Amino acid sequence: MFTSPQNLKEKAIPLKTDASLDTLILRAADKELVLLGEASHGTHEYYLWRDKISRRLIAEHGFSFIAVEGDFASLYHLNNYVKNREGAASSAKEVLLKLHRWPTWMWSNEEVVALAEWLRTTNDIPRNMLINSFIVFIFMPGFQPSLASI
Repeated sequence: MFTSPQNLKEKAIPLKTDASLDTLILRAADKELVLLGEASHGTHEYYLWRDKISRRLIAEHGFSFIAVEGDFASLYHLNNYVKNREGAASSAKEVLLKLHRWPTWMWSNEEVVALAEWLRTTNDIPRNMLINSFIVFIFMPGFQPSLASI
């Protein structure tokens, strides 16, 4: 538990290489929920590390659910792409370039494209391998009241 600035300094793990995540991944491995946020939307480093953490938790420890902050109307097609549903787009980039609702830059970036492509590939692995990734999009009514009726 973090009880003081000194305690935080002692427990902090600098992220310098992919191997820097090893301790964090082991600490998270047996948890039911791992919440990954960021101090600023759209920052390459946050998206990159969140991608790396998500992939490792799914591949190494069987995590099977990613929830993101975003409205359903904007990200429904990405969800279909990741799940490789019939009629889905041919690439994550194609889906993300069609986003027009603010904040498009949160989703139309190379880090999200890379994670979405990996998730689709992971979902194509036969189910007997017990790797199953989902993206579920959460709508927050206060964020865009015009979408509340959808």
